[in-house]
Amino acid sequence: MNDPMEGFYSPSNQAVKDPDFASASAHIYNAKLNFGLCCFSDSHNSELMWAHYANNYAGICVGYRPAPLLESLSSKFHLIRMAYGSEPPTLSKQDLAPARKNEAARKILSHKKATWVYEREWRLAGPVGLHPIKSEISIRQLYLGLRIQPRYKERIMDELKDLSIKIFEMLQISDYEHRWEEKST
Repeated sequence: MNDPMEGFYSPSNQAVKDPDFASASAHIYNAKLNFGLCCFSDSHNSELMWAHYANNYAGICVGYRPAPLLESLSSKFHLIRMAYGSEPPTLSKQDLAPARKNEAARKILSHKKATWVYEREWRLAGPVGLHPIKSEISIRQLYLGLRIQPRYKERIMDELKDLSIKIFEMLQISDYEHRWEEKST
């Protein structure tokens, strides 16, 4: 998580007055720790995303098909659209009920400060750990950054040659736009 204010929440006045508030807060904190997160964006074409998350254009961007991705995981996973705002999310007394600790944790982990809205983020939240996916049906496209090292590009192209994944290479940045070329595998 990159937002230093991420994970904060604001309990309602009613929630704070509840005698079980400290215990409920501890349960939600532990629930947050038990979620693994994988972050996605709506866009493969954001300059800030390429600079921040793809090693200043030397990395890759993977385009997924959401439905097959979710189908290859257990029902304990949730795809969440991030909300952005100028205040942390508010938790009500009902949100703090022990039976709702996971829902409260997801609510908290699906909110960021408004300055991060450029990310257009989605999150996959589920149990901590490695969970294999069916890449041949879940991955739709792969985008290679402008500054990717040739050896990485060659290895990626070789590894994906037998899969029907479209690969696009960024050839240049011109007129404030990325220029892409589809590569054949």
